Amino acid sequence: MMTESSYTVGPSSHPSFTELPHTEIPSQISIRLTSLLDLSTSSKDLSVKRSVWINNRLQLSISNRVLSVLRVARRVSMRR
Repeated sequence: MMTESSYTVGPSSHPSFTELPHTEIPSQISIRLTSLLDLSTSSKDLSVKRSVWINNRLQLSISNRVLSVLRVARRVSMRR
């Protein structure tokens, strides 16, 4: 059992030390902590994933703009 000492000043002029009880971490918390550590990703991996996400969003945005231009061109050509 681990204990941590605490410095206290008693009624006399001499300081005294009391033992504080050690609190165990509940098993659910330790399991969650372990799970979080297992799922952690390095900053390099996160930056790569972010770059891929931004790239995909950019391509989607460009594709949507091109489709909009093509739709307008089609409407204009159908009016003639």
